Amino acid sequence: MPAQFTNWKPLPPIPSATLCGHYVTLVPLNAERHTKALWQAVNCHDELWTWLADGPYSTETDLRRGIEAKQTATAAVFLAIVPAATAQAAGWASFMRMEPTHGVVEIGNILLSPALQRTTAATEAIYLMARSVFELGYRRFEWKCDAENHPSRCAALRL
Repeated sequence: MPAQFTNWKPLPPIPSATLCGHYVTLVPLNAERHTKALWQAVNCHDELWTWLADGPYSTETDLRRGIEAKQTATAAVFLAIVPAATAQAAGWASFMRMEPTHGVVEIGNILLSPALQRTTAATEAIYLMARSVFELGYRRFEWKCDAENHPSRCAALRL
C-alpha cells in the first residue's frame, strides 16, 4: 500500500482565509462588507438561485440575513468572490462537507453573478479553492452538482 495511505494523519479543518490570485481574491464572506455589492450583482437574476438551497431574496435586507447565516455557519466556510477588475464581491462559494479525518473536502453553494459567469476570475476562484485544499494536505477535492444543472456541469468538465 502506498505510504500516503498507510501514514495518513487527520488534518485540521479548512480555515476561513483569504485566497489571492491574479484576477480574483476570495475573502471570508461578511454581511457588512459584501451585502451591498452582492445585492447589486444578483438583484433581478432569480435564475441564479435555481440550484441553491436558499434565495432568491426579495430585498437587500433579506440577502443580508442570508449572508449573516452563512458567515456564522459551522458546517461550511463561505468565501466572497471579489474580481480584481471591480474590487466588489460578485459571488460566493463554500468549502463544505469537510472530512479532515479522511482528507476530503467538497466545494458547493456556488453563486456566480452574471458579471462573474464564464470569466477568468470565476475559473481562478475555483482553482484557488482547489489549490488551497491540496496545499493543506487534503487528498480529495470534490465538486458535485445536480445532473440537470448544465452550466455547472460544463464548468466542472472544463476545469
